[in-house]
Amino acid sequence: DAEMEVAARGLEADEDFRPLACNDGLSSAQCSPWSSMFSRAPLNEIVVPCGQCVTMDVTGELSLAAGLDIQGKLVFPDGAKLTLRAPYIRVQGELHMFSSKIPNGQEDVKFIIYGIDETVTS
Repeated sequence: DAEMEVAARGLEADEDFRPLACNDGLSSAQCSPWSSMFSRAPLNEIVVPCGQCVTMDVTGELSLAAGLDIQGKLVFPDGAKLTLRAPYIRVQGELHMFSSKIPNGQEDVKFIIYGIDETVTS
């Protein structure tokens, strides 16, 4: 029935949610490596542009002190190993993460969201 179909669509059923029109052809877009588009220690907010696809190719630690705004598509491919620190990650487009790894309690990709001040303790 129609109500179940709407519920199955999740966010798309929300009247306030609309995919960005500039991402219409995103599924067939060629992805560019993160390292060719962005600095490893940016001073300003990083924006993955609408209509563009970026593949995360940085490993280890990445600190985005001014935040991350994903308007296009950001892909973490299978095998990615990264700890990303940021005051926020805003997803207006698409965020994809793939893993064929057997779960073992150790994260390969970790997001640390710390708000305005980074006072993270272990």
